[in-house]
Amino acid sequence: MKYVIFEGNGLVHPVIFGEHTTHSQITVAGAKPVAAGFVSFDKHGWPHCNGESDSLKLKCRGEMDEDIIRRAYNNCGTYMFIADFYTEEKYNPKDK
Repeated sequence: MKYVIFEGNGLVHPVIFGEHTTHSQITVAGAKPVAAGFVSFDKHGWPHCNGESDSLKLKCRGEMDEDIIRRAYNNCGTYMFIADFYTEEKYNPKDK
């Protein structure tokens, strides 16, 4: 499966879709794509993201994208999709 993460209106919007669709064909009104790649789910339902989108020229952000997709998959409330929560600093601290 493929995915695109969009940001708009202060929220993140994950979209998961089949292999037959090109990443660039997926849009969300009022939002811009910020990450894209491929997602699979293990036997426990945990998402695993990898790869990149050639058509959007965006890459997978690993654990950050997996968290967003997992929260959507688990039907978490809107508060879990506030864009400011998902920052590179949180997932890739500079003091590592």
